[in-house]
Amino acid sequence: MVYAYKKGTYSITERQGEVAFKNAVTSAVVDGNEEFTLNFLPEGTYELYFVGYDDTNSDGRVEMTGSLLFDILGNINPNNVTVEASETTNLSLKIKGITPF
Repeated sequence: MVYAYKKGTYSITERQGEVAFKNAVTSAVVDGNEEFTLNFLPEGTYELYFVGYDDTNSDGRVEMTGSLLFDILGNINPNNVTVEASETTNLSLKIKGITPF
């Protein structure tokens, strides 16, 4: 999953509680082609957080398993993505590994 937060609004407590990442502006599933779309974001600057999930204890519910570490390709930093009205913003990221929770 990828979660979009207005710049400066994310805190580590977003991972806790009954509803994790509840203050995200929006979120999307990263598909099998390693692509995602965050549609209709209001103009502004955002931070993107990538989180992995798995049913680690076979109870039918997924648990957070880690977040992604990545190399930035090009000039866009996923922790400082500016979205402009009526425009498309593309990111190209190279995953380096997973940081466990």
